[in-house]
Amino acid sequence: MATRNIAHLIPFLIFLSLAHAACASGVHVNEVYPQSPEWLEFRNPGNEALNLSDWFVSDGSSNDTITCHTIANCTLVTEDEYFIVIDRKSRIEEITNDSIRYFYVDDNSIGNGLNNDQDAVSVFSRDRTSSMNYTSSSPRISWSLCSGAWIRTAPTPGRENHCMDDLSLRNVIIRPNITPTVVAGSALSDLFVVDIRNKTGCDSAENISLDTTILDIDGDIVHNESRILEVGCHAASGPVSWTANASGSFTVCGIVHSASGNDADVSDDRACTNLTVIGRGGPPCDIAASLDLESQIVHAGNATHFWISLNDTMCTPEKHDVNFTYWIQDLFGRTLSGYPKRSSTVMGCFVRLPAKQWTPEDSPGSDAYLISVNATPQDCTDEDPDDDVAERLIVVRGSAPYSSDQSYVRITGTDANDGSRARFGDDVIVDLEAYRNDTGRYAIYIWAEGLDGQIVSRKSVLHASEKNRMYSVSLPVSLSPDCGRARPDGDYMIIAEGLGARDSMIFPLSGNSPSSCGTVATRENPLPSKQYQFTLPGKTVKAVALEIAYHPGNISAGDTFETIARIENRLSTSINASVYSYAFNGSLCMSLGYDGLAWRRSFDANEQRVSIPQNGIRYVRLASRIDDLTRPGIYRLRVRLRHGNETEDVTENLSVAGPAVMPVQTVPPNPSNPVARIPDKAPSTGMAVTGDDDIFSLFSDALGSLQSWLASLFKF
Repeated sequence: MATRNIAHLIPFLIFLSLAHAACASGVHVNEVYPQSPEWLEFRNPGNEALNLSDWFVSDGSSNDTITCHTIANCTLVTEDEYFIVIDRKSRIEEITNDSIRYFYVDDNSIGNGLNNDQDAVSVFSRDRTSSMNYTSSSPRISWSLCSGAWIRTAPTPGRENHCMDDLSLRNVIIRPNITPTVVAGSALSDLFVVDIRNKTGCDSAENISLDTTILDIDGDIVHNESRILEVGCHAASGPVSWTANASGSFTVCGIVHSASGNDADVSDDRACTNLTVIGRGGPPCDIAASLDLESQIVHAGNATHFWISLNDTMCTPEKHDVNFTYWIQDLFGRTLSGYPKRSSTVMGCFVRLPAKQWTPEDSPGSDAYLISVNATPQDCTDEDPDDDVAERLIVVRGSAPYSSDQSYVRITGTDANDGSRARFGDDVIVDLEAYRNDTGRYAIYIWAEGLDGQIVSRKSVLHASEKNRMYSVSLPVSLSPDCGRARPDGDYMIIAEGLGARDSMIFPLSGNSPSSCGTVATRENPLPSKQYQFTLPGKTVKAVALEIAYHPGNISAGDTFETIARIENRLSTSINASVYSYAFNGSLCMSLGYDGLAWRRSFDANEQRVSIPQNGIRYVRLASRIDDLTRPGIYRLRVRLRHGNETEDVTENLSVAGPAVMPVQTVPPNPSNPVARIPDKAPSTGMAVTGDDDIFSLFSDALGSLQSWLASLFKF
């Protein structure tokens, strides 16, 4: 418990105020991270043998002693140069995966809890002291002591401060890089360049999201897309999946967002410029592009080939000059290094260009990529520019061997790849191999999704409950029916994710199981959904629908789970919004959220910013985790949508059982039974609420109210 009565420490506090500069070469505060989970780093430059039981930590409001708490084989005597102190409600895995020296304070907060806006931090003993003050804080940014001055840097808990990059000066800038006049039918590329100024270490790339919007002369959006750029200090924006097919005047705008949030001046994160498209003369033609693959599934590290074909369906006697651009990108829209490539050819009715070679980089898992080509005739008028672009999906399977001490998941096959094409509404049997090492994670989720990322099935789950064990099972994945025929036939993906690993496999899907259809939602006859009022310039419209498209409903303590929010924009213009999810009980946040870098316990930890195109739908996947020590019971799961000054919520129940204790039975190889299904209702794997739901719910609510009262009283 933090020491609230500090009268006996007044002499030391007086000494603290007088001796601030006295410890510049001794033990001192070296780094402060005020955001959750908060921590302090201390440096012992002389590797002096310190007895930390004689030291105190303070935020100016309350003092704490330093303890070992639950750390095994811990002693408070240390000679380490760097060590950190955390509060008892935090876990070291939330802060760093490195092996570092750390200790706890004696309660659930450092001092009285470090404020995000401003606070003071001190460490002192009977004869020494060190302190600092900060005036602001941001996620993923520390206050670090560098050459006697406090600056903002990337966090380095338990290690030397990263003093070369002062994030308070770092600035992300976008600039137009467009040719102001182009010919109709031209492919557009590198419309913008992105710079990160005042950054050192340009070899270290970071993710910058870029939203590109093209508007016509009336201000209507004709194209909108988002992609992730990997930027060291400078990068071009890459190809745009839009072709200027008709003459006219357009406005092209780009907006960048730094994934790290480190941007000193956001006023230069947006740039717009004008684009003029002029008509192209010459005889009529109809150039259509197509791609052929040597193989749709290739192994990492091995060369593969693809061929570009161009066909003039009008087949006139004249030959045509055709420029073409091809590139490879992952499913997040990131163009691979070395692309796009540009070339030209002279063709008659048909030409198949020489093979192009690509060698995917080696990796232990599987990834999917899109190979794309865009053809542009130079001396004829293309009657149908829509078929100038072609793309094909290619899957790269990792060739690196799995380490015996590395957890992994691997999809070894499905019955849909055995010659029997699956239909919407069917069950697909997935053969899965997994190995769990000593990780604390045990849940493996399997589902199907389209190449656009939209989930098209329920999620099946395997609880790999025993550590250091191999699992070989066959699991059914129930495909959702598509009675309205809103989904196209073609290639879909089975995804397996868990134990810190992920694998995928392409499978064919077409048609609909006739026995699976009931009442379905369509645009003409939508199922009930919650509507939201958003205020746009000059008008107020009822135009955005928010739904929870998926959440597991029932989970176990310690589970990582996914919530999928469905946002529909019925306006004729795109909108920008942010969305996040969290589990809660009363006023307490019961879940951790993943922001792409680390797990954090806060209501908006997994917040994502999204752009929803005009008359479009976005599915947003939000990752959360329930703590291992969460009591079983019924909690609430909320998805919150923010747009402008509006905040809207959708809330549903979330049932949490105890940690899984029973493994799913493995299926040994059996020639007479090659595909074995697990039971539709698996045995209970943890503590569940049964006939005493109401009593337990009342107890849980009372406990939550008591926790909230204690939190407001003691601010932990």
